[in-house]
Amino acid sequence: MSSSQTSKPRAGSIDLYPRPFGARYTLLKELGQGGMGQIFIAMTGQEGAERVCALKVIRKLESPGREPHELGKRFVDEAKVVTKLSHENLVYVFDFGMVGEQGYLAMEYLRGKTLAELWNRCAIRKVGFPLGVTLHIVSEIAAGLAYAHGLEPFDLVHRDISPSNVMLSYTGGVKLIDFGLAKWRSKLAQTISGVNWGKVSYMSPEQHTGKPIDHRSDIFSLGLILWELLTGRQLYPNEQVRSSTTEVPPPSQFNGAVEDGLDRVVLKALAMDPAERFQSAAGFGQSLARFMPKDASKLGLSHFLAQLFDPDAKTEASEEEAMVTRAVAAIKARPSGTYLASVADNQTPADPMIGLVLAERYYVKRLIGEGAMGRVYEGHHTGIGKRVAIKVPRHAERRKSELIERFKLEANAASQIGHANIADVTDCATTPGGDFFFVMEYVDGVDLGKLIRRDGQMPVERCLTVGIQVCRALEAAHRVGIIHRDIKPGNVMLVREREGSELVKVLDFGVAKFLRATTTDELTLTDAAIGTPRYMAPEQVDANKTVDFRVDVYGLGGLIYSMLTGGQSPDPGESVQEVWQRKLHDVAVPIVQWRTDLPPALEKLIMKTLERRPEDRPQSMSELKQALLKILETERANGSSVMAMKA
Repeated sequence: MSSSQTSKPRAGSIDLYPRPFGARYTLLKELGQGGMGQIFIAMTGQEGAERVCALKVIRKLESPGREPHELGKRFVDEAKVVTKLSHENLVYVFDFGMVGEQGYLAMEYLRGKTLAELWNRCAIRKVGFPLGVTLHIVSEIAAGLAYAHGLEPFDLVHRDISPSNVMLSYTGGVKLIDFGLAKWRSKLAQTISGVNWGKVSYMSPEQHTGKPIDHRSDIFSLGLILWELLTGRQLYPNEQVRSSTTEVPPPSQFNGAVEDGLDRVVLKALAMDPAERFQSAAGFGQSLARFMPKDASKLGLSHFLAQLFDPDAKTEASEEEAMVTRAVAAIKARPSGTYLASVADNQTPADPMIGLVLAERYYVKRLIGEGAMGRVYEGHHTGIGKRVAIKVPRHAERRKSELIERFKLEANAASQIGHANIADVTDCATTPGGDFFFVMEYVDGVDLGKLIRRDGQMPVERCLTVGIQVCRALEAAHRVGIIHRDIKPGNVMLVREREGSELVKVLDFGVAKFLRATTTDELTLTDAAIGTPRYMAPEQVDANKTVDFRVDVYGLGGLIYSMLTGGQSPDPGESVQEVWQRKLHDVAVPIVQWRTDLPPALEKLIMKTLERRPEDRPQSMSELKQALLKILETERANGSSVMAMKA
């Protein structure tokens, strides 16, 4: 686990960290959260022989149709496999267990950065990967895979080889993390519809099409990483849909330092047919050996990391020392029996934000939601007592300056637009721990996505009034050069006003595009997708195409389609890839297939918004708004005449 996500101690967190967990561990700091749980820096061992480690605490083991004890047994069975892995290029898991209904894995604490973090720092600094560093990293991963693939009798496949799962220590070590856990997660997820484990941008062709996979799938993913490090670009940016007929260009097309022989090695690893790839990770690694320059070494990688991260490494080392010192002092100060009493507390450690007073005026009350980059809390202004919403970045993102820039852009977007149908941003500052946060009006309403799931198909007039208000919000955004890019039910709130009318609030400009912005608008990050697949326009899927205001026209069309049909998709699919493939090559499913009582004009308009080509859609949000208003007027006129006849 990485030290790169540590941060300054939080004011207000003294009662949370250091904190006992189980009989053997003391939590020092939260590093981040994932889909399965939290990751902490922790301390274990006796006084005078303390050891810093990483502790992965799995969320309470619950799943539809499964008893917690059954999931606990499955976790223990899989953890036994992970702890048997012992290789210098695999993260070492030395302990596992259960605290109540929570499972945990204890592993070595790696002081360094992920390959994804290195990629992003290089992108910011405009620094290319040296050939020796690239080949050293890939060869080391191949060695770790060769060991794991051959470990009898487990037949292990990682299934999630990607830059964020490769750790690079400051001393030049290369470690593959999360080996075996991905396989366990896949088993747990078998009953969860629509879940596709792993990162789409790095999946083998057979994995992303849902076919059976073996160890050669990992070889493809590693070959893809090699291609990207050699070329300095992503082969499938933003999880772009891939075709089995698409030829992969040789790396030398983008990097003249790559010789023909190395081209052939890379392209063999990336063969679409597993039978044409290297049949073992060892064979892949051996084929790279003859291209290794002198700086292809642990020392070469260490020097490269020092050039880019030396201040980070020094700061993290001092922070770690201070955390251990505090923990040792806290353990000594505990009265006899206190430690064992706290072991019985099986809850996930509390959120350290809750209870803080930020900027001397915002009391943080409770967590109310989580987005792609941050968490949203309910709070209140201590001076005037007004309820507010407070958004702060996720712990895991806090040291990624480019994501913090994106986070600040979200705050700027809402404040620049200033519209009644957009949640207003009223303030911003930094937390005692140094995190940027912004304050929004508290929207006390219902999430449109939850409403659709609860009530199904919505009445036509209500859909029209909601759609028109979203149009007005986006019309205002477009007027100042801002494209939302992520219009979906989860980003729309409905608020019931005193007079009984319904007010729409559009939320989350976290992936907005600023047409008049600075260079910080387009952030080149690995593992980053712009938008939500189901509601993305075809041109958002194809990274080679530019986007304009008409992507929001498409997104709003999909949102109204969902309201009218009770959550059906115009581009259904069992996986993200299938959905994208349909968007790129098929027409949307006619809305009449789901609902036959719609006015013909509305049916025609919705299908027009979902056209593949932007030029075939309504050309502006104003045009779409006027068309919806006209249909609404007709509906109300028809409704009035029907009511009069009944009377």
